Amino acid sequence: MDGTLLNDFGQVSPVTVEAVKTAQIPLTLVSARAPLEMQDAIRALGLTEPQIAFNGGLIYLPQEHGITALSECPIDLTTVQLIVRKIQELFPEVSLSLYNREQWLAEENDDGTVFESSLTNQYPSLMPFSKVFDRSSTPLFKVMLITFDTTEMSKLKEFFEKLSLPDVNIQQSDDTHLEITSIDAKKSRGIDYIIGCEKLNIDETACFGNGFNDLAMFDRVSYKIAMGNAFPEIKAKATYITKSNIEDGIAYALRSIPIFKN
Repeated sequence: MDGTLLNDFGQVSPVTVEAVKTAQIPLTLVSARAPLEMQDAIRALGLTEPQIAFNGGLIYLPQEHGITALSECPIDLTTVQLIVRKIQELFPEVSLSLYNREQWLAEENDDGTVFESSLTNQYPSLMPFSKVFDRSSTPLFKVMLITFDTTEMSKLKEFFEKLSLPDVNIQQSDDTHLEITSIDAKKSRGIDYIIGCEKLNIDETACFGNGFNDLAMFDRVSYKIAMGNAFPEIKAKATYITKSNIEDGIAYALRSIPIFKN
């Protein structure tokens, strides 16, 4: 979504909304975001198909009130507890958040949560993480770390490399965000699920991407469309390159690429 479907204000432009609705093509959003952070875009586009959150950690059907989980890969609770303890001990200035199916959780508001709210139009539920862990029957899908210090980001990544946790994926999604999900949470898993459920042929599939965590999707579909703002490595793997996210690149592709006209 970020850098692909959404403009730099975190919104789906009216041009993109019109193009998606006119195309009448089933559309699944595949994002590192939580469902609550995807809901505005889903409503704007009128999507009713299965959607994919937490980089494939949760596949769900959007409902008028809440979601229905179809398949999920939460993080092991003991791993989350270890990460939280280490971050609070060694990196106290880093903004730390947790996500379950329906909530964004933080112990306090800080520069990181304020920044995230500006991107998603959502606000965290504030509570001690000890209370979150007491609700062990509620699975957790993502640990989000935010820092605006590039040196600290480098130290964070080095720390996790040394910690070498075997059951999680750790990805830097942009300059400020480090996101931790289950090792089984992969965008490719979500794509495989959709293809299987809908009984699609590979030549009926296409995806849009701009970042490195989109490469796994590119490997699963026939038509790979890189945004104009994508990294060079992503463009090198693409079947087509469209305009950037701030130039309504998805709308441009839907209107100009031959596969969407048939």
